[in-house]
Amino acid sequence: MKQINFLLILTLLFFLCTTQAQQPWRFHIAFEDGTGQRDTLWMIFDNTATVEGIDYQLGEGTPEYDPNAFNVFMYNMDVDSTKVKAYPYWIYPTMSTDEVFAINYTYPVIIRWDTALFHAPYLPNNPPANPPMNVAIIEGGYQFKMWFDPTAPYFHTTNMFTKDSVFCPEDTNGQTHVPLFGDLTFIFGYDPYLSIETLIAKNISIFPNPSPGQIIINSNEIITSYSISDISGKIMFCESFDSPRFLENYEIPYKNLTSGIYILKINIVDKQFHHAKFIIANTSK
Repeated sequence: MKQINFLLILTLLFFLCTTQAQQPWRFHIAFEDGTGQRDTLWMIFDNTATVEGIDYQLGEGTPEYDPNAFNVFMYNMDVDSTKVKAYPYWIYPTMSTDEVFAINYTYPVIIRWDTALFHAPYLPNNPPANPPMNVAIIEGGYQFKMWFDPTAPYFHTTNMFTKDSVFCPEDTNGQTHVPLFGDLTFIFGYDPYLSIETLIAKNISIFPNPSPGQIIINSNEIITSYSISDISGKIMFCESFDSPRFLENYEIPYKNLTSGIYILKINIVDKQFHHAKFIIANTSK
């Protein structure tokens, strides 16, 4: 009888463990080109995934595909093409596609996704250890002709929380023409600085972006100060104004940024603020 009870307890424990295991999060990004050809990328959170290795069981290996057809792909840890990026749940909610590339596509391109997956009930959501995902963006706004997405938290991005698709026409005008793929990134995560003020501060822009070194700010908001930090959070330069003011074609008086990604934090009156990412592309010119 004792042996039966022991086996019953083990069975119940196994059942509880398996039923409460973290469900994989599989997020699809569907592409369709102007001829109707389709391809899909996948972003996955899974407890079996690794950070450095290639998770072949989750699809991170190089797929077999027709080299003459429309194909979308990313790079895996071996710098080989893949259609899947898998991340372990312990780094939730941070993930990105790095750069997305494609072959044999015809404009216009439509990108679609399922916004409901950002609110899946099985995603971790236990602040502060596991904050809710509050950033889901497409970065690469030059070719989208969507520089001023009114819902996007960052300049030159598209907010995936408030949209379920984006239409990408070919940009054939001016010197800012950029191919669709190779300048395209999907970023999911949590930004502790993202506030409602950030979402509504849409009267601020910085250009050129990418920049060879010169950074210009335009603002219809009253600015008290601003700072520039690198992606590690180290402040590279800051400036405060004795009298808060609007900025019109204001050139930042700092030229010592090396090539890389930087964050501009602009402080507005009433303790509001705005973050924008910019890129220094080449400081040798």
